[in-house]
Amino acid sequence: MGIPERFTDITAKIAITKINGAHQGLLDNPARLIESLREVARKMSWTTRSSFFEQFSPVGVTGGLILAESAIIVHTWPELGQGKARFNTELCAPDAMFTGFPEAVLDVFGCQELLHEEFSDTGFVNPGTRIYLVQTPEGAKKYPFPSKR
Repeated sequence: MGIPERFTDITAKIAITKINGAHQGLLDNPARLIESLREVARKMSWTTRSSFFEQFSPVGVTGGLILAESAIIVHTWPELGQGKARFNTELCAPDAMFTGFPEAVLDVFGCQELLHEEFSDTGFVNPGTRIYLVQTPEGAKKYPFPSKR
């Protein structure tokens, strides 16, 4: 059985992006996190409509941006001490794309490495959209996506 036709007219591009080695002070500071997320949106030429963020105790922030194109949600884990965060991004605007998004996140968040996957509405990974980036002294290097999780 396939997806019922009544749901096929609702389409979106979905991405999950995980970072490691981001600036530690950024991940537990809602004001800095908001500005960094807005900077990523600016680099992508996406339009921010509003933002929401919640700080947890003792550490951690979850929040996001409502975009004209859809939304970016970020969850941080500063308590792990490794600069970890996960971005869930959905784009509904027909012309909105993720091209350049992994590089923008790597740059703005100053992270050491990043995994990025794009999904179809049916939950399958879109071919060719798995990206593994590592920050080196020479700049960002793209590698084949690790097969083990």
